[in-house]
Amino acid sequence: MSKWSNITSKIGATLRISDEGILRALPFAAWLSFLALISIYTSHSADRKVHDIEELSEARQELEAEYTETKEKLTDLSLESKVLRKAKELGLSEYDAFVLTDSKAFALYFEEVIKHTTNYKGATNLLIGPVKSWLNEKSVEIEEFPIAPAALASIQTLVDEEKISISTATQKLFPALLEDPTADAAALCEQNGWIQQGDSDQLQAWVDQALAAYPEKIEEYRSGKKGLIGLFMGEVMKYSRGSADPKKASALLREKLDA
Repeated sequence: MSKWSNITSKIGATLRISDEGILRALPFAAWLSFLALISIYTSHSADRKVHDIEELSEARQELEAEYTETKEKLTDLSLESKVLRKAKELGLSEYDAFVLTDSKAFALYFEEVIKHTTNYKGATNLLIGPVKSWLNEKSVEIEEFPIAPAALASIQTLVDEEKISISTATQKLFPALLEDPTADAAALCEQNGWIQQGDSDQLQAWVDQALAAYPEKIEEYRSGKKGLIGLFMGEVMKYSRGSADPKKASALLREKLDA
């Protein structure tokens, strides 16, 4: 056999061996391909699951937010309805009820105030009058109002007990409590001489002084100018430095003038 023939035979044998190896390797290659496909699918599936979980999480958060918002609205409506019913029961006007339910916090403050006083209309007037004015002036909400509900109610109690006039309550005591919210309302009135004097002898002296200051006006009053009662009342309050009981002083003045 020639050298060339030997080389040709070796090449042919090598090719046959290679073909047989390839055939034997095909199942293994197929298995590797299968594993690769599973890996790719699993990877995509995991990505899809992560995406789905993120979407579900976002949807849950949105539902929770909607639930919380709806619950708060229902709570506010329930509170508003409760205050409106109570306002009607307490004999307050629709306007009073409207202002008192201006906000949840304001309604709750009112609820606390009327736990300390039975003069619901008087307490309401304080809330929608000086309290609201202060809030508007400061551009703040009731949460930042310094006077506690019980302290505000004590102002009304002092007025109801005729220890101070409503003007003293709103123009003197209310500002004083704003300056010192922890102070005792009654003590402030005592310290500043705001307690009304109802003693008949003392009132009599102030009324006599007021009438003596304008003898000519007495005749005018008796001639029909009843509006002059305001002039005399002003004099009584001046002599008493604002401590005279307005109701008693007015009654005593009319008694003297109409005699």
